[in-house]
Amino acid sequence: MTFADVFRSRAPELALRAAPWDGLAKSQWASRLSTGGLKPSLIPQAIYLAQNALRRSPVDPVAARVLGIAFTLNNHPRAAAKSIVYSETISRRDLPTQLWFIERAVQANNIPEALVHYDRALRVNVAARDTLFPILVAASDDPTIRRPLIDILRHGPSWQGAFVHQLIGTSISADPIYDYIIDLGYTSRDPVHPDFMPRAIRRLAEGGEVAKALDLYARDRHISRSAIPWIRNPDFADDDRLPPFDWLIEDQVDLVGVKQARPDGSGMALGLRATEGKDGIVARQLLLLQPGLYELSARVGDTAGSEISRPRLIVSCGPAASTERLLNIPFPEAPSSGRAISTNVRVPAKCAQQWLAFDARSAEPDSAVPWITALKLRRLQEGK
Repeated sequence: MTFADVFRSRAPELALRAAPWDGLAKSQWASRLSTGGLKPSLIPQAIYLAQNALRRSPVDPVAARVLGIAFTLNNHPRAAAKSIVYSETISRRDLPTQLWFIERAVQANNIPEALVHYDRALRVNVAARDTLFPILVAASDDPTIRRPLIDILRHGPSWQGAFVHQLIGTSISADPIYDYIIDLGYTSRDPVHPDFMPRAIRRLAEGGEVAKALDLYARDRHISRSAIPWIRNPDFADDDRLPPFDWLIEDQVDLVGVKQARPDGSGMALGLRATEGKDGIVARQLLLLQPGLYELSARVGDTAGSEISRPRLIVSCGPAASTERLLNIPFPEAPSSGRAISTNVRVPAKCAQQWLAFDARSAEPDSAVPWITALKLRRLQEGK
């Protein structure tokens, strides 16, 4: 390895002192001159270095690209385009070349061409994601951009998963999240990205787009929206893959919900454990009940002590955490074998979504863990 080989990329001007004939060092120096925008005073030097580099190595894409940028700034668009096209012909891996094509296509309002070069840039340069992903996420708000971008992603480019992950977390609009999840076929059983569907549903629901979130839930569960039960997984026997329509269960050291077998062995229940002085909501689920009067029944066990020390059964208006409580009652005292409970709750007309929740009270670590299961709703009276 020569001195020029070592310093060609890090200090090309130093490499040229040792090897004035080194074409790659010249192209690197020319590229460095053009970094951050080529100053008018440096254009002649950049052209000189790039042309010399191409004479030495005609297949140097960096030199061809620098020459194209210099010609652009010198107001020679045809020569600039010829040089940039030549650069991409040599190699599609040069990021500034792809950015030049993107800018040209955007100025011409040629969305398909711009997206082709976004795709090429992101396939070959992982570092480009930091710059280009936010642009594509914002652009996805526009259906005329979102649809052709989805068509590109259907071919499974290497950057697809990382992009959709970022879009779910940062898109300010619901439509892109909804469309990408559906059109790219993501589900909670996806072998590579099983988290995309749950994240999308939760993001949409928390953002107030409950209808879209519920539609994704129904699609993932392979049922119609009208067939979705009022309470999902009422006996805690199934996985809760898709909160908040499935259970959101805490998993902290001092506040945790534990799915466990019922003492009589007749099924499963949710244990509500709170310790170290920590009280709080252990589990909750978003309901979509129509206005009216309902009977809410369940089976609870291992509850003892004063009312203030026992868990509470809460129904409140949603979708955001709300202090408007429709129901807030303590679990009754119940033995380990369990006890059936039943109460009524009225859903008012202006309460389109509701939270069903269990609030646990702190207890000693070695005390019995209260549990609940067999939740059921029955409509007694329609709202007026």
